[in-house]
Amino acid sequence: MGIPKLRLKVSVQDYLESEKINQVKHEYLDGEVYAMAGTSKSHNRIIKTLLNKLSDHLRGSDCEPFFVNIKVRVEKLNRFYYPDIVIVCDEDNEDEYYAVKPKLSSKFFRQALH
Repeated sequence: MGIPKLRLKVSVQDYLESEKINQVKHEYLDGEVYAMAGTSKSHNRIIKTLLNKLSDHLRGSDCEPFFVNIKVRVEKLNRFYYPDIVIVCDEDNEDEYYAVKPKLSSKFFRQALH
């Protein structure tokens, strides 16, 4: 029987600082950090189409869609993740690199489809 691998916990502050310089994006779950896989061209085409439509729809409002590198923080679960698209409104100005009160996140689309 093997010995379980020891996983060191990473602080939120250390995670956030390392994400600013890392080439590979990581999601954060209660102190554990997981590298994310890349995406396909088809995936990117779909996201681009959605982003363009959302941008047109939200024009003139206090909300704005972001994609790729904006994290969402789920404080109850002590988690950060990178949705494909996230809609952030003016009241969500806590941090430049993540949202805490997104109006919509593509992570919810995926959960609703499964």
